[in-house]
Amino acid sequence: MKGRLAALALILTAVPLAAQTYTPESFDDELARIDRQIESSNTPQLPDNWQVRAGSRDFTISTAPLRGFFRGANGSSPDEARAWIATTRRDVASFNAPRPPSKPARPQLDEILARAEFKPPRPPSAMEQFWQRVRDWAGDILRRIFDVAAQHPTEARILFWGLITGIVMLLGWYLSKFFRPPTEGSHLPTPPRAVVLKTWQEWMRSARAAAARGAFREAIHDGYWAGIARLQLERTIQIDLSDTPRERLHSVTESTRRYRPLPASELASLTAVTNSFERVWYADLPATAEDVDRAFNHLETLGCKAG
Repeated sequence: MKGRLAALALILTAVPLAAQTYTPESFDDELARIDRQIESSNTPQLPDNWQVRAGSRDFTISTAPLRGFFRGANGSSPDEARAWIATTRRDVASFNAPRPPSKPARPQLDEILARAEFKPPRPPSAMEQFWQRVRDWAGDILRRIFDVAAQHPTEARILFWGLITGIVMLLGWYLSKFFRPPTEGSHLPTPPRAVVLKTWQEWMRSARAAAARGAFREAIHDGYWAGIARLQLERTIQIDLSDTPRERLHSVTESTRRYRPLPASELASLTAVTNSFERVWYADLPATAEDVDRAFNHLETLGCKAG
């Protein structure tokens, strides 16, 4: 009888633990129990693997990594075994955590298709359709021309292509006129710029003061700039310090039309004031009181009251 019991005990120790099926919760409890055994310096008895059922799916988790911590060449490693158990328990907890409900597929698809990169291209505008028709028309003409050119001998083709090149160059030159920046004379001058820092009234007061103290050369200088400032205020001329007095005078004559031409009487007065200014300021000729009086009379014609 004792022999039979001894044989049965030997068989039971030789058979590994049977694999048991766990839920995620009970598997976590099992891992906690094993952790407590290791903490108490006991070597746990482990099956070859654990069977875990989560919902409708079954998972097989091998115990070989955990068993290896007790059968390694360097001896047992209970701390590493406990670390492995802690990691496995976290994985089980995260797997068992409730997942947020997923959105229905159709709203997700609508949200994706609503992005800018999936929007259909906008229909062409009326202007874009017009230019497309123009390009199609020009392309059709060029195709016809190329077909005709292919039917002629080499000499005729050379002449033909030379003619085409000349037409294209002429067309390009003509179109370039529309894309050039506007020149100063192609539109009305802009309002006065801060080139002359005084108004025409201030220039006239300065001219009168200079005449009163006998500075006739300075009086003619200031009177000239009073007339120019007056014309600029009326947008008849635009002051540019790079222009000479003669260039400003020439810009308002009937022949140039760079600015609005002056009436004959005003043009004669501006000419007289300009001549007097050039004579006394640039030629450094002496000026008299009579020269100042004549200049002031001409400035009155231009709208600058001398008195």
